[in-house]
Amino acid sequence: MQPLCCMQFSIVFITLGNIAILHGFVTISNSVEDVHFYFHSDESTVKEIKFKEASSVDAQFSPRKFTILIIHGFWSDKDSEMPTMLTKAYLESSVEANIIVVDWGKLVTTKSSDDKDKVHAYFDALTNFPLVAQRIADFVMWLKKLGHLKYEKVQLVGHSLGAHTAGMAGSIIWDRIGRHIKRISGLDPAGPGFEFSIGIPDLKNFSRKLIRHDGEFVDVYHTSMSTKGDSSIDGHVDFYPNGGVKQPGCPDNDIHGRVGNFVSKRRIEHVPVFF
Repeated sequence: MQPLCCMQFSIVFITLGNIAILHGFVTISNSVEDVHFYFHSDESTVKEIKFKEASSVDAQFSPRKFTILIIHGFWSDKDSEMPTMLTKAYLESSVEANIIVVDWGKLVTTKSSDDKDKVHAYFDALTNFPLVAQRIADFVMWLKKLGHLKYEKVQLVGHSLGAHTAGMAGSIIWDRIGRHIKRISGLDPAGPGFEFSIGIPDLKNFSRKLIRHDGEFVDVYHTSMSTKGDSSIDGHVDFYPNGGVKQPGCPDNDIHGRVGNFVSKRRIEHVPVFF
């Protein structure tokens, strides 16, 4: 797949800061009903927690544990490499936590393999991620109301567009109840449409990005700055593996330098999840 900033576009009209795309080639969902939450109690047991269905919360989901929500990015879903790798790493580590994978794949992917369709889908995904952030915030507050978690024991881990989604979810919770969730981890937050344009002059920063005020503690991992990742984000702590621009063994067109490889089992065990 080519870098998003290098792809060709269909006709785009920009009016009053809003974006209208005339393509007619692809359609992705914009329904929050297509956002799903999958609880992993161990490597072989997965159960969906259905929003506002209290009976769907697994008995093994413990409020005494930390709760970690893993949020994938563009052109991904719950079965993609990043959520799969990270879930496995957490479950194999010494971390005791409720692991939830947020699947919003229908709002960021299509069945098409055409690069032009992927560009169109990215614009739609930029429109969709605030809806997903709201859903995640509502889901976390709902679990809190049921007594299944505590805000001081919640971490959102988002990759690419999922990092900005995590940030906005944290901000919504703060605005609603005046409390921060404990931690937000941004894994190579997406740059296209945030820090820099996507092949169209001056088309940038129209979307709300991850900021340090979204959580009590925000850590950011930069692995493909200035090409696919947003280098302008400033967390409480920022990490720049191998300089943060390009990762060894990753081809130029590999989206976000396979950041999941950096957030490995060893690092999960040696870097405290909460402190």
